[in-house]
Amino acid sequence: MADKRLVSRKLRLLTQYLNELEPITKCLFNEFLSNYYKLHTAERLIQLLVDTAYDINSHLLAEAGKALPEDYYSSFIRLSEIKVLPLKFAFYIAGSTGIRNRLVHEYETVDLERIFKNIPYLVKNYKKYIILIGKHAGI
Repeated sequence: MADKRLVSRKLRLLTQYLNELEPITKCLFNEFLSNYYKLHTAERLIQLLVDTAYDINSHLLAEAGKALPEDYYSSFIRLSEIKVLPLKFAFYIAGSTGIRNRLVHEYETVDLERIFKNIPYLVKNYKKYIILIGKHAGI
């Protein structure tokens, strides 16, 4: 059984990060690009969202007696295997790990316009993720 206090605390963090990220969806790309505070805030919040979700995913998998995920991406997919996330949604939100990896590891030149355009989808998907995880954990 999931540790409700741990999951609840992590979900509160996710909510806080989303509340901080959401205002960026209301600015124009040029404003985002020219305002380094908004740009770097968005980058960091995206990293925090994915890292925190990975922590939750790993905890839920471990509590279900499953091996820890091999990577961030698979942590979302494997939640569908234990009926926490619907498979289609799991694949969709798992895509956020690619954005996180590009930002953190600088695998390639980061396409800031692509990051900016994905922020509303990240906000929407992580809000849904919070609801689904909360239901699963009985929170």
